[in-house]
Formats: sequence, structure tokens, C-alpha cells
Amino acid sequence: MDRIEIEETRRQGGDPPDVVSTDSAPHGTAGAVTHVNEIVLVGRLSGVPEWKSLPGGGQVAVWRLIVEHRDARSPQDAIDTIRCVTYDPSVQEGVRDWRHGDVIEVRGSLRHRFWRGPNGPRGLYEVEAVIVLRRQGAGSGSAAPA
Repeated sequence: MDRIEIEETRRQGGDPPDVVSTDSAPHGTAGAVTHVNEIVLVGRLSGVPEWKSLPGGGQVAVWRLIVEHRDARSPQDAIDTIRCVTYDPSVQEGVRDWRHGDVIEVRGSLRHRFWRGPNGPRGLYEVEAVIVLRRQGAGSGSAAPA
């Protein structure tokens, strides 16, 4: 069953199959399973990026993307707000001119960060961006380079 058939099954109210693909291992040798952590997001910037200093020097850029769901079952389920970061100075250069409402594409990996807070262990999920692109400026109808 291919991707189109799976989407059609979902639209008709049926459950998708347990097996999505019967291809051989996509990123490894036959019979081996290679773990993959690749994220692609396209959404609206919820505010201007923030810059935080790191203890060892350097900076981290932090922003949030609002990503809409195509087939939300309720208004509460219609969006996700996803925290994104980059530690890479060359990627940070592309982030500096972003404005609230810009449509942004982010490619990277999902990370789960842990630390000890005053009330015990804490953690959060975020996307660590390695490629960013401003696809559309706020209020414009065309793509704008980042």
C-alpha cells in the first residue's frame, strides 16, 4: 500500500495499515536497521528569534514555529508550537533578519534536553536546525531568501 492509498484510507475513516513500506532498509545494508532522526517543518514564526549566550562562549538562536494541522479534529488540535534552536553560526546568520509571521522551513533533528532545576530534573523537546530557509516574508506573497 503506497502513501496515497494510506491517505485515502485515512480520509475514508479507516485505520492505516501497520506496515507502511516493505522496502529493504533505506539507510543501511539489507536486513540492518539504521536509526534516523530527521525533521522537516514548515510554519509561521511566532515571534522574533531570541539570542542566548552559552557558558562556554558563543550563542544559541531560539525561535518557535506555529505549524498547522491539515485535518485537525478540533480547534485545540489545529496547531503545534515547536521550539527550534541552532548553535551553528552560519545557520544563525540566516535567522537574524526573520520577523514575526515569516513562513520558515527548518530541517534538523529532534533533541530531548535534560537539566537539573531547583525543583528537580527538567527536560524539553526541541528541533536542532541544520538548514533554515525563509520561504515567505510576513505579509508578502512570494518567497524571500533567508
